[in-house]
Amino acid sequence: MTEMQLSEYNQKYDHTNNFDFPNNPYSVLPSNATKKEILAIPYQSVLPFIDNSAVTPIKLIVAGTFTGASRDTYMRSFSQKFYSKNLKRFWVSDTKFLYCFGSDLRGPSLIGRRNNFNDYVAIFLSPIPFWYSGTESTYSVTTVGATAITLNDATANSTGAFANTGTAPAHITHIAVERTSGTITGFNFGDKSVTSAPAVAGDNIINWTGTSVGANEILHFFLIHHVKKKGDKWYYFKTGGSSGATIAYGTAESGTATTLTDSTPTWTVNTFANWIIYIKSGTGAGQIRRVISNTANVITVKNAWDTNPSSDSVFSIGNDAVTYGTRDFSGDDLEDGPRVIAGETDQDFSAQITGTSTPQGTIRVYWRAADYVK
Repeated sequence: MTEMQLSEYNQKYDHTNNFDFPNNPYSVLPSNATKKEILAIPYQSVLPFIDNSAVTPIKLIVAGTFTGASRDTYMRSFSQKFYSKNLKRFWVSDTKFLYCFGSDLRGPSLIGRRNNFNDYVAIFLSPIPFWYSGTESTYSVTTVGATAITLNDATANSTGAFANTGTAPAHITHIAVERTSGTITGFNFGDKSVTSAPAVAGDNIINWTGTSVGANEILHFFLIHHVKKKGDKWYYFKTGGSSGATIAYGTAESGTATTLTDSTPTWTVNTFANWIIYIKSGTGAGQIRRVISNTANVITVKNAWDTNPSSDSVFSIGNDAVTYGTRDFSGDDLEDGPRVIAGETDQDFSAQITGTSTPQGTIRVYWRAADYVK
């Protein structure tokens, strides 16, 4: 059986950078519930009820033991990862994880402690009540403009299909909108096909309006994004562009496990500290990392890359503490945002970009297959 792991929220299953449980926990008990409810009315034998399909987030109770000469070291390493800020991934296998953060850690006992054993019980809370696949799916299309278009496998200039092999709805977790012509001042994205052009359609629609997304800039939307010491839902910000002599985009020359090098610009030292770097295309495409420092030509990230950048990695950097424009929601049956329905192999979505001077852009959409239970 593969080792269970605890990783940062944007890390893959990896024996180098994550916490490996030396002995898998002997109990991993998830607990969630629906919003269905019976309304108790005295003296009635047939009772009304509320049949809400929403599922509450998961509480995960993990119990286990660290043994042997390194048991105290394991306990300290686990507690450090458990208590550290930022969302985590609890990997129950090398292909399935739950987004979570540490809530309550108990053990080892100070009195009556077993020799050579550190027993613990850890309680994790998850903001999303689904188990996710370790493999990320991507859909991209390069010709979205002012008239809404239906997005599927047959859409011109597109790559991928909106599929979900799981049993639960798969939330779209990240949308990146890149301007290719004109100036973008509006973006709309829905989880159904276009029914009456030029508008998008869907049960869950994201609507954004702002001053502009200009040359070399990318507008991002995240289902969950950790910023300012909290996790915000459908957070949005821009990367790329330039401010004076600081150009926050380019093509890497090389990369290591935690760095990206580009000798073309001459950045001011630590200009990008605590910002976000996104690899939009090439080797390592789709990765997002927090920058901890930079020199004139080298970016250092907080958590190791899943795939090291290379000479074809096109990147974009931005300050995610600053939002641009206004984001809102609409739809026929609004819930938590656009999602791929369970079992779909090529679901229709729709998208629209508005603005000035014939606006057009490329959008990239990211999600993972989801299940209610592991």
